[in-house]
Amino acid sequence: MRKVSFSPPDITEKEIQAVTDVLRSGWITTGPVTQRFEEELARFLGVSRVVCMNSATAGMEMVLRLWGIGPGDEVITTPLTFAATLNVILHVGAKPVLVDIEPGTYHIHPSLVAKAITKRTKAILAVDYGGWSADYERLLELASASRGYFRPKRNTPQEWLGRILVMADAAHSLGATYKGKRVGAVADVSVFSFHAVKNLTTAEGGCVTWSDKLQAYDERIEKGLRLLMLHGQNKTAREKYEGGGWYYAIELPGYKCNLTDIASAIGLSQLGRYESMLARRKAYTQRYNQAFANHPLVKIPFHPPWEGEPSYHLYPLRVPPGWRDPLLKHLALAGIQANVHFIPLYSHPAYRSLGYTAKDFPVTQAFYEGEISLPLSSSHTPEDIETVIDVLTTIVSQGI
Repeated sequence: MRKVSFSPPDITEKEIQAVTDVLRSGWITTGPVTQRFEEELARFLGVSRVVCMNSATAGMEMVLRLWGIGPGDEVITTPLTFAATLNVILHVGAKPVLVDIEPGTYHIHPSLVAKAITKRTKAILAVDYGGWSADYERLLELASASRGYFRPKRNTPQEWLGRILVMADAAHSLGATYKGKRVGAVADVSVFSFHAVKNLTTAEGGCVTWSDKLQAYDERIEKGLRLLMLHGQNKTAREKYEGGGWYYAIELPGYKCNLTDIASAIGLSQLGRYESMLARRKAYTQRYNQAFANHPLVKIPFHPPWEGEPSYHLYPLRVPPGWRDPLLKHLALAGIQANVHFIPLYSHPAYRSLGYTAKDFPVTQAFYEGEISLPLSSSHTPEDIETVIDVLTTIVSQGI
């Protein structure tokens, strides 16, 4: 029996050699390799600057803290996401406001966002589910309409924008595009993940980018994020040790979430071949589509109605009501690791105190009950994909 893992990391000898080089260099924490990784990411994304951190979770939280979002504020987001999206809102003391996804998409519904906005709303945190970007043009229009009543906190980036922040949880969408631009250059701020199962990995890691709407504040945003992510130190480790510049000052009580050169070496190697990795994911997605497009019982992923190219991070197949759990068990018995994205946030015991139930989110709940994520990675072989297709087709033809 051929086994197919869900999303194995795509690691080659290039990554292994890059890590070995760092280990032999004498500098293994945040340093020259991380700096180069940030510069290359900025070029790839078409943005002015990138700040890397040890996770996308840390990136989102540091953005909220830099923006001065906290107790008394509200952040609107979607229940169709991982816990990190909601946790960071709670970490800063703000109130999460959940709204349903839009039918025919995987994304937060702009019309429901408009209804949820209050004078306390400080941010809209959209999620690029599966690698498809959210509809940022519509969300930015809603944010712009808030200028008449938005009251920013003084001495924060809220004053620079003068409106609600639109942030992208772009954990899934590195390399995706929205209306001709790379995701990362569209929303006010975007945060990517380099976790082990993501398209590009550093084992654990992530980065923050911002659009040219904030380019006039590049220096202040970058400095603010770097202070927050490394205990508020006004010098990096390299600056302290090179040239005898040992003296530093702590400018604020910050956190510890920097990315190391060991991790960045993996990411830099992956970025050098990322276009070919994306092409392989796209080819596997197209093969799945070809196999299941005309199937009477399962439905292939839908493409949102706005222009854009996904990053092909997930392949969310939809199955008939009641089929999901039995089908997952049958696939597992056949050696196929499938998954579900996501258990909606309102279903978890940690968030019951927010007062939401499945009845508040009919579109999300219906999608969740009939979604299965098939194996998809650039490290898979064409034979792996054919195995998944053959096994799934056989199981479905025999009935659940």
